[in-house]
Amino acid sequence: MHPTVAADLEGAFEDPFATVAVSIGAVSTRGFENLADQTVSDEYGESGQKKVRVISIRTGTLGAGLVEEATMVVEGVNRQVREIALADDGLVQHVVVAG
Repeated sequence: MHPTVAADLEGAFEDPFATVAVSIGAVSTRGFENLADQTVSDEYGESGQKKVRVISIRTGTLGAGLVEEATMVVEGVNRQVREIALADDGLVQHVVVAG
């Protein structure tokens, strides 16, 4: 990774006004919290959209504890990890949480 990209990414995720505190167990980091639309389908082929809460963190910052069904604490609120996806560049993980 280019040093400038690494520095910019680190600076963005450390901004206490734009990010939220995130932890799993004793491991903590900061991330961006967003509500996103997700398309869902039922067994009849009907589809619709629902809002999901997504926490975006730097890849690897929560270690091996980041797994589906783990409890993630976001700004002091317990949330259950539903899905984990890696961004195209591999530098950021997007974590869908319940609630």
